[in-house]
Amino acid sequence: MEVVSTMVSSLGLLWLTLGPFGPGFQAGFGGPGIRIHRFGGARPRRQEHHPQQQRGNSSVLYQLLPVLLLLLFTIVPALFNSSSPPPPTPSFVFETAKPPYTLERSTPQHGISYFVNPSEVQSLSGSKLRQLDQKAEVTFVRGLRDQCQLEHDFRQQKLADAQGWFGQIKDQTAWDEAKVMRLHNCERLRAMGYRPEIY
Repeated sequence: MEVVSTMVSSLGLLWLTLGPFGPGFQAGFGGPGIRIHRFGGARPRRQEHHPQQQRGNSSVLYQLLPVLLLLLFTIVPALFNSSSPPPPTPSFVFETAKPPYTLERSTPQHGISYFVNPSEVQSLSGSKLRQLDQKAEVTFVRGLRDQCQLEHDFRQQKLADAQGWFGQIKDQTAWDEAKVMRLHNCERLRAMGYRPEIY
């Protein structure tokens, strides 16, 4: 019985080796262990063993090469760049002059007065001064919008405090005062031609 099993297993192996799948397909059946199945023609060649240290060093170098090139192209030009950074934009204040901000200028569109330090602007060209005027105007309008929002939020809080449950007014005097409260910064924005979304 054992001889027949071995013979059938050998014939099956031979048929699979040379069978319909071609000479490259091998498989085995039976036995106590696991058989190796190999697909493809020739047997794989064994790799020659090189000293592990030499192969490891070159592998690390190839892996670090992109990082080294990136550093080379970004840091080296910066080291040899002789141009100095642009000077900072001069500071300014609004409403009234406060030393050292004593030189008065005005913005182009709305004529908003602002004050700068004369020593910070004396070397600026005409185009740089126009850019400074524009920046002052944008800063001023942004500040008005922020203040308008704060005023609106304050009024809304006063109205909420005057209300009771289910929207009923519990303090009529506080409600009336909040309703007529003026939002000065919002009014100023409207006078300048801006339309605050909250007013």
